[in-house]
Amino acid sequence: MAKATRIKTRLITYGQLNSMQSLTVKLIKNPTHAYGVDNQVNFDSSLFLEPLNSAIAASLRYSRPPQNYIVENARVLGMTNIILNADGVAALENIAFNPSLTDKVMDKGESAISVSEGVITFTSHTVAKLKKAIFLGGHWNFGHWLFNHVARLFYASGKDKDIKYLVPNSLTENQIQLLYRVGLSDENIFFIEQGVTLEVDNLLVPQMPWHQTSDGIVWWVPGSFNLFRKKLGTDKSSIDSADTKVFLTRQNTRWRRVLNEDQIFSHFQKLGFQRVDVGKLTMQEQINLGQRTKVLITPLGANSNFFLNLPSGASVLELAPPMDSMNVTGHFAMASGMKYEQVRGVPLADENVTSIDQDYSIDIGDLEAALNRF
Repeated sequence: MAKATRIKTRLITYGQLNSMQSLTVKLIKNPTHAYGVDNQVNFDSSLFLEPLNSAIAASLRYSRPPQNYIVENARVLGMTNIILNADGVAALENIAFNPSLTDKVMDKGESAISVSEGVITFTSHTVAKLKKAIFLGGHWNFGHWLFNHVARLFYASGKDKDIKYLVPNSLTENQIQLLYRVGLSDENIFFIEQGVTLEVDNLLVPQMPWHQTSDGIVWWVPGSFNLFRKKLGTDKSSIDSADTKVFLTRQNTRWRRVLNEDQIFSHFQKLGFQRVDVGKLTMQEQINLGQRTKVLITPLGANSNFFLNLPSGASVLELAPPMDSMNVTGHFAMASGMKYEQVRGVPLADENVTSIDQDYSIDIGDLEAALNRF
């Protein structure tokens, strides 16, 4: 595939501001009070959302149809997931993964936004303009990028093929390559840069499939995983021809490292496992390796999403610290036709690190027992 070429905002008609422009953000909870609802589309029931929290799901036992939003005279604020309507009003519910987490609302590289005494201000240095666009947004974490943002494409089919898809300029090469894999091209990817206000006459904001609402319910779309696999071409691989066992490493990451990884790998290397740093592979290399993989051992983290490349029927063993939230890999892997089990370890106590981000040790006997069950 061609090397990604970033289409800078300066290639689109824009006007340099003579001075900094400050925009005040008025946040409200209900997005239907800020944006129009697209009632012209009917989605197959396989793309309906379901509750993911087990306790809540057991009591609710229902799904909800997806909801796309239309924003006339929209303003997208730089590398954030904040979209102003013509009146300067924005909503984050059902727009960002979690409206209460700054990390999910704005990119780490966006410095033009500030909060003072509860007032959110975006200080823009440039304005770019588009007639029509589809908002994908973005996140640095590959899993959130996949299942929050790229998956929005499943709700935007049948639109004008020349329309622009909006993503932050901070995307990595692999993230851009994934956009190519799902059917986008340089001509219709629009990179929003830091500090830029993007004015769009007609903006479509598709449903975000996996997200959490302010009432604590986590929603997901089980049917989206098979769609992803079809887009990637990994749905055609066969477990019968898969002969590789993969052990993914997290030694080069900041957190969620397996403290006794070398010891574990030394033991399982004798069983034919190869250790792989998936972050050093291109998208095509990940897909090629995944299609040959019949057993995957992976620590919790973005690397776990490698399961998406495996053939149906493959086995996924996830290593993890004890945790109460974000335990989603099992749901996602099984929706993709995988066998799944999680082995939890003993965390390294660190009061400065949240439970989900702790480094931890895994008992080899526990891992071997789980592998034998497969």
